Amino acid sequence: TGPPATVVESSGVLDKIKSRADVLVAGYFPDLASAEYKVFTEVADSIDDYEFFYTTDSGVIEDAKANSVVLFKTFDEGRNDMEVTSSTSADELKTFVTGMAMQK
Repeated sequence: TGPPATVVESSGVLDKIKSRADVLVAGYFPDLASAEYKVFTEVADSIDDYEFFYTTDSGVIEDAKANSVVLFKTFDEGRNDMEVTSSTSADELKTFVTGMAMQK
């Protein structure tokens, strides 16, 4: 099945992915050895319904804070952000992703 999340190197690539997906999940993690990134990959590995992407570059996901997950979608408000801390559980992040990915 491959890695749970795919690296995205530029905002142009991210825009192309967004144009072909109803829902996608992208994380900005400056340190891939961090607890925050580990929670992200754990959740990405547990959800097969959506594609997960990540970057270590602050310029790829517009207005994303370090150690945050952005859910892009083609409905409702179009975007939801969640900051991930070292105390964020996989269940909390999974609840955010699955809840925000559903149309209201």
